[in-house]
Amino acid sequence: YLPDTTGFANARDAAFALVNGVTVRGGYAGYGAVDPDERDIGLYETILSGDLLGNDDPATPVEELLSDPNRADNCYHVFYHPGGGLDPSAVLDGFTIIGGNANGGLSYSDYGGGMYNRADSNPTVSNCTFSGHSAAMKGGGMFNVVSSPVVTGCTFIGNSANHGGGMYASSSNMTVTNCVFSTNLSILAGGGMHNMESNSTVSNCSFIGNSAKYGFGGGIFNNSSNLTVSGCTFSDNSSNEGGGGMCNWSSSPTVTDCTFNGNSANWEGGGMNNSYSSSPTMTNCSFSDNSASSGGGMYNDSSSPAIMGCHFVDNSALGDGGGMYNYSSSNATASSCTFSGNSAHRGGGMFNHSSGPNVVDCIFTGNSAYMYGGGMGNSYSSNPTIAGCAFTGNSAGSLGGGMDNFTSSPTITNCILWGNIASSNGNEIFNESSTTVVSYCDIKDSGGSAGWDASLGTDGGGNIDVDPMFVDPNGVDGVIGTVDDDLRLGAGSACIDAGDNGAVMEATDLDGLGRIVDGDCSGTATVDMGAYEFDWLYLGDFAGGCDVVLSDFGVLAESWGADDAGIDIWPYPAGDGVIDLGEFAVLAEHWLEGF
Repeated sequence: YLPDTTGFANARDAAFALVNGVTVRGGYAGYGAVDPDERDIGLYETILSGDLLGNDDPATPVEELLSDPNRADNCYHVFYHPGGGLDPSAVLDGFTIIGGNANGGLSYSDYGGGMYNRADSNPTVSNCTFSGHSAAMKGGGMFNVVSSPVVTGCTFIGNSANHGGGMYASSSNMTVTNCVFSTNLSILAGGGMHNMESNSTVSNCSFIGNSAKYGFGGGIFNNSSNLTVSGCTFSDNSSNEGGGGMCNWSSSPTVTDCTFNGNSANWEGGGMNNSYSSSPTMTNCSFSDNSASSGGGMYNDSSSPAIMGCHFVDNSALGDGGGMYNYSSSNATASSCTFSGNSAHRGGGMFNHSSGPNVVDCIFTGNSAYMYGGGMGNSYSSNPTIAGCAFTGNSAGSLGGGMDNFTSSPTITNCILWGNIASSNGNEIFNESSTTVVSYCDIKDSGGSAGWDASLGTDGGGNIDVDPMFVDPNGVDGVIGTVDDDLRLGAGSACIDAGDNGAVMEATDLDGLGRIVDGDCSGTATVDMGAYEFDWLYLGDFAGGCDVVLSDFGVLAESWGADDAGIDIWPYPAGDGVIDLGEFAVLAEHWLEGF
């Protein structure tokens, strides 16, 4: 179906328009079918097209849509809503929308090839596909200004624009749910989506293979926008400058349960770039196989994100910060995070330049640096606070297998640095012109506080040099420094109850379980060294006797089949809501252990 061009001096101005109180549905079998009312939007595709002459070439690459001479006749917009109070009762459901070409050279005709929403235009758009649209300026697939459409179950594929190839929003608070943004292109910013001064909600969406050709934010670009993003996937997106998956400028989105995989940036932040005082809150997200010149997983410039329960795995940087790079007063907080298998020239897991992040209850394992700081590199007056962390199996081609410090002053407390390797010097820690303070840590070949090696920094007291007795430092694959390693403390570890309670910065450990537990059954609860807190309960000590004996079997039998959160430990650590053979297996494995 084509827009009606009757009455238009320029046929390209013709467009469809939704109406309040009217629902338009596509995908019916239609006239001549056995049941004309049968609906299947995949089988009975209904196409709304801006290709007035029907001569578009579907093989035209997305980057050539604007310049394709076959598209010179196309409507500027397939849907045009310039204002007038369009509300959510205006519904578009189940259409394929193609062929918008917003290149008219005027303020209205360079925006929103697929759909143009302005001045309180708030339609409901469901189960639609926006494909092959282009805009000379903004919003190839959809353009929104002071408008908040509800967009559900839609696909934006192969659209292009200067800003916001798939979708553009300014001063708009959209709700975008269960949508796919794929292979959209922006010349400057926001291949999949560009948000300007907008606080939209984006949930359960996929951003796949979008690109910002010369600029920022392959998947999403946010400028002065505080989105809520949850359950989304960002994969194989790319940008020339920064933020292959997502780029935030002066923005503080809340990002939860999202995956950033295989994204890339030629410069900064393969997975995510945060700049100009951006402070996103990141919870339970994963960054894997992302790459950039600096900050393979995440790059922070003058920004301080709060990062909780996130995983940075196998990211890479040609320069610095394989997992994360903090630059110029970027005082991020990373708590209960894992940095594993990341690589860079400096700071395989994390690199800090003139920054002071708080790194709490985190694991750095199997990261590598071509030169300095396999696990972490700190340079140029960086003052990180590192508490309750474990560094093991990291390597550096030159200095600082676990950590390298240059003209920096890190504070390291309640940590374990064990089994890291540097080819030249400083297997665990290397300091150059740095004032490093180490307290209540277990560091290999340090001599402990009793025989402290001053090259590691200043002894703050409470340090030891004893095998931490990790449960399984090699993991199932037998390789130290991979994600399957179990760095929880075994019973009898000298790291149990050996930390400093005053340095505890989080109430829970890397498993989300309580910190400051009386793990050695001395009668005094003291925090453990490392990222995990030891608790006899998780070895089957259901009776709390600091051993696994008949009384624990009695407690288990009494609670059998019940939902007893006090002893529900299997699957470890949170349980499954029922006391069953899982808990019995734990008890059997550790039978007769204890004091």
